Amino acid sequence: MSDSHDNQHDRKIWNESTSKKVDFENMNDGLLNFCLSYGFKGDDNRPKASKEDMEWLKKVMDSIESDAKLMYSILEKSDKYLTQKSKGEKTEISEEQLKVELDNLEELVESIDNANDFIKMNGQYELGKLLLEIKNEDILFTVWWVLQSIVQNNPIGQRAIYQNDVIMNVLKNQISTLPVDSKVLFKIICFICSFITENEQIQKMVSSSTFVEKYKQILSTGDEKIIDRLNYTLNKFKHKPF
Repeated sequence: MSDSHDNQHDRKIWNESTSKKVDFENMNDGLLNFCLSYGFKGDDNRPKASKEDMEWLKKVMDSIESDAKLMYSILEKSDKYLTQKSKGEKTEISEEQLKVELDNLEELVESIDNANDFIKMNGQYELGKLLLEIKNEDILFTVWWVLQSIVQNNPIGQRAIYQNDVIMNVLKNQISTLPVDSKVLFKIICFICSFITENEQIQKMVSSSTFVEKYKQILSTGDEKIIDRLNYTLNKFKHKPF
């Protein structure tokens, strides 16, 4: 079989691709270059990637972390942060960096598959610890956002969160103590909205007097944003709480 670079057209393409080859710092740019160089149709007339190119591709693919590994890494960072903070030690990451990690986690658990993997690694227990120990409003807001994404259209996530006593106790405490203008309270209402879907047991819990009292307070003194969200949430109840 003749070499695939024997004809003039293929040799021209090969020379152009190799002459432009650089060591890419950005993995996506490197993968794009690889695909453009070697991925076009043409059977045996395709330029063949060199051994060095294939080794580079293997190195890149090996370095890509799975979503599960990324979620586990975030849990490790969060746990280490809380441990260092409880011991009065200097934390390796700041509150701002922790929030960024939790923002990344929220994006990951928007996928139901990822959310269920997160439950399998008992990630909800770390979220409960954050709710108990963190006072920073931005972080609390993001933790409830993560929880909202986990339970969104996900019976497995709803059941796992409902069975977590720490999260449920914090929910009851914060719904009763947070002021109506708290952005954390707004996110809790968003969480409840996603949490109650098709689950009468959960709906019954968030229809208790503690919750109803706060709902009425929101409707009488809240701003338009939280009132709209609460009304939307109340319409999802099978039996209206009041």
